[in-house]
Amino acid sequence: MQTNVGIDDDINITNLSVFPNPNSGDFTIELFSLNKEYITIEIINTLGQIIYKQQKYLDSGNNKVEINIENTMEGIYVIKLNNQTNKFTQKIIINKHD
Repeated sequence: MQTNVGIDDDINITNLSVFPNPNSGDFTIELFSLNKEYITIEIINTLGQIIYKQQKYLDSGNNKVEINIENTMEGIYVIKLNNQTNKFTQKIIINKHD
C-alpha cells in the first residue's frame, strides 16, 4: 500500500497570490492553472455572507483577475476560489486609510 503525502493529482491551480494585501478594495488575484477551466471566485465577509461572486475562465498558464470592491466596508474578508475539484482560500484586509 502506497500513500502519497502532500500530493494531489487533481490540483490544477498553483501559485495563488493576492496583491496588494492589505488593499482599498481594488486588488489582483494571480494564479497558475494547469488546464483551461472555469473557476468561481467568491469574497465572503466575517458574517459568512457572499459579497462578491464571479465565474471566470482561466487559460492554462498564468492568469490575473482584477477585482474591484472599493464600495465595501473595511475589514477582513476571505477569497474563495472553486474549480471542479478543489477549493482555495486566502484572507484579505480592506483598509481605506493609506
